[in-house]
Amino acid sequence: MYTNKYKIINLLIKENKELFLREIHRNTKIPLKTIQNNIKILENENIILSNIVGKNKFFRLNKTNPKIIFEIEIAENKKTIDFIDKNPLLKTFIEKINEDKNSITVVFGSFSNYTNDQNSDIDILTISEKKILLPDHLSTQNIHQIDMTFNEFEKNIEKKSALINEIFKNHIVLNNSSQFTKYILRWTK
Repeated sequence: MYTNKYKIINLLIKENKELFLREIHRNTKIPLKTIQNNIKILENENIILSNIVGKNKFFRLNKTNPKIIFEIEIAENKKTIDFIDKNPLLKTFIEKINEDKNSITVVFGSFSNYTNDQNSDIDILTISEKKILLPDHLSTQNIHQIDMTFNEFEKNIEKKSALINEIFKNHIVLNNSSQFTKYILRWTK
């Protein structure tokens, strides 16, 4: 189950800015009291920091806390598990992708934010030093694959390209989430 704590962490990553309580509520649909309880826990764990401006208390990720990379990775993995549960027909496809330990595979676009329909393509970014042949025969949807080397991906992060921003705001990591998490932290700087 994709817990509220990790929904809040993922929202703070996605928005990449300070948010106040009602913004978190509006974007996550989590009840305000539940958000307050989770925020208190996250503040006590030093995972998020707060800043009071006027009457509003703003929250942001504490990127200097060494635990943050692990919390983000857990949040990413929970998102992936939720994605697999909601798309059981892709399970075999995802299992095949996970055999490659030297690449990162990320779903973005309509599938990652659950606005896809039966005619939607699956937008997939593969980051690898070699061409990755996705097992598209294991998917019922058409696959739109974008390939980048690690160097190209890093350059796009530094440029904050539109594609990279779209991917980081709405994505599901299919393999090597620990490696992708490090890129998330670089993108949020």
